[in-house]
Amino acid sequence: MKHASKLNDLNSKSILAVLIIVLSLTGINLWRHSDATPVGYETFSGYGFSFEYPNRLDEHSWGYPESYNPPDMFGGTVQVKKYWDGKWENFWIRWYTLPGEPDLMDELNAHYDQMDEWECIIDEKEQLITSEFHDHEALVQSYTFIEYSGERDVEYMTASIVWSQYCSSLHANRVYVISYIAYPEHATGEQAIEKLQQYLDTFNPDTSASEEVTGCSVITCSIGDTILFGYNLDGHSDLTPFIGFGDHLEFSDGETLSFDDPLCFTGRMLPTGPRDGYGVFKANGFCHAGNSLSSQPMYIDPEKRNYTQDVDGPGPAFECSSVLDAIDFFDTYNLLRSDPPEWWWQYHFADSSGKAVVIATNKNGKIGYTRLDSNYLVSTNHNLLNPNHHDGSLVESRDRYDEACELLEEITDEEELTFENIANVLEAISVE
Repeated sequence: MKHASKLNDLNSKSILAVLIIVLSLTGINLWRHSDATPVGYETFSGYGFSFEYPNRLDEHSWGYPESYNPPDMFGGTVQVKKYWDGKWENFWIRWYTLPGEPDLMDELNAHYDQMDEWECIIDEKEQLITSEFHDHEALVQSYTFIEYSGERDVEYMTASIVWSQYCSSLHANRVYVISYIAYPEHATGEQAIEKLQQYLDTFNPDTSASEEVTGCSVITCSIGDTILFGYNLDGHSDLTPFIGFGDHLEFSDGETLSFDDPLCFTGRMLPTGPRDGYGVFKANGFCHAGNSLSSQPMYIDPEKRNYTQDVDGPGPAFECSSVLDAIDFFDTYNLLRSDPPEWWWQYHFADSSGKAVVIATNKNGKIGYTRLDSNYLVSTNHNLLNPNHHDGSLVESRDRYDEACELLEEITDEEELTFENIANVLEAISVE
């Protein structure tokens, strides 16, 4: 690459205590962006950014790093592409979050390594350019790769850019890897960068990435004869929180969920459609609440029986009456809530005996337990057995967890274990 000029700058809140770069080629105005979408173009908007693309291209999206999940604020891929009249055009944006400041060269090399895993082998790299995009350092490089598809090998010309920005509401750095792909007979490396710029001149990131952050926190504190259990039901303002008492729960869409014995049931619901059941309190003092996690495959133990649970309906919190019952339930059953079987929840149970346990899957997808072994047990939106399994920002979840532990550590005797003190802990770690 001979030309390497500078790139353009281009609550629902409830506390319950029971407690990329644009390369500017000198003298060439590749794109004149205005607020109105040009004729023949579409605008993609979502996940904290927007861009324009020709409406002849087809839009696709998937999750990242797990492609079988849908994209979300913390990772995903959006692609627009089309093959027509012997031509191929493909533009895609991948984003993911990291807790610390990323090394862009490391992230670019990780992108190349992943392409190798996809059997898209990098053939020749051109000059690496360092510049700025939206006031952030960025790296851009054009290169060819060969896709080994079985019947024939196909060569492509590509230009990619990597950059990052801090997203305040995610409490993390978002890394972007943005690429333009074409057949080499239709684009040189320099031309690929020019085409990439045409897209990037319309790219608008939102540094706040303001979609809501999950913020469910559950704590148990037990000293002497006093046991307090509480949780925050934070975020998801599109869902209406509810609390119901009795032997049944009537949803606003007319369905009824019945219980064997009277209890308190909390969660969120839409006027119609899926409910997000959250907490259960039974008369004997058995309590349950949970923390959402991203979906991951779970191990099906052939020695266990299968228990199928509707997302809304009866499950371990209804089947059990104590912490030991809950442990026995998960020792006996594979809890099936989806097909294929996936795990997206962390169960936190406590009872009036002072016992408490958090149940989730380990990195191999097998059920495991984190028991209360001090005065307190805390769970937030990262898996205590596998912290890389989380929902939302891992940094934010760990911050909540650490702050709760620090505050609970100060409660050292039974007289200090009060509703007010536990409510103060929950208020301190609440997500607005």
